Amino acid sequence: MHKQWRLILDLIWPSEETPSVAAHHMHPTLHQGSVCLFAYHDQHIQRLIRSNKYHGNRPAAKQLARYVDAYLHAYSSQDLTIIPIPSSRRRWRDRGYFHLHTILKYSTHHKNVRPDLIHKHLHTAPQTQVTKQQRLQQQAGTFRCDIQQVQALTGTVVLFDDVLTTGATMAAARATLAPHMSPGISLICLALAH
Repeated sequence: MHKQWRLILDLIWPSEETPSVAAHHMHPTLHQGSVCLFAYHDQHIQRLIRSNKYHGNRPAAKQLARYVDAYLHAYSSQDLTIIPIPSSRRRWRDRGYFHLHTILKYSTHHKNVRPDLIHKHLHTAPQTQVTKQQRLQQQAGTFRCDIQQVQALTGTVVLFDDVLTTGATMAAARATLAPHMSPGISLICLALAH
């Protein structure tokens, strides 16, 4: 009986030592111009993302960070900058934390994270509460970037989000950054799942 409860708890709140149920399922694919590490219908990934996003679950964030690190391992020797897609101030206040920062602070690349380069200056309705067409429209023009600092970037820039649904948020963030990047910068849009 104890082993059954331990298995259930490990699935809901994986500990640092818990081997990933989905690690062998990580097959990065290109979806709407972004690299996605998993399919969101994978229940293990879904649980980890939701636990981190809505409950600030630290073990879930640590496991998600390991997946990000596994993908970024190929870029370890390069000049790397990771930019998490920001939430609006209102959403940050409602949650009390920024869920993408929570993941990235456990990454081996945490020193390369630059949350100061882009911010969301307009609050939008949660994507689960609007239609696909509304998602596409509401994200346009919601982000601003620090143009001087973006122009100074070198190497590889990773724009990071947890879930890619319509791709509207990622596209809006990319459209904010890309025009100000120097030629030769490699921009990778990375999401945990789609």
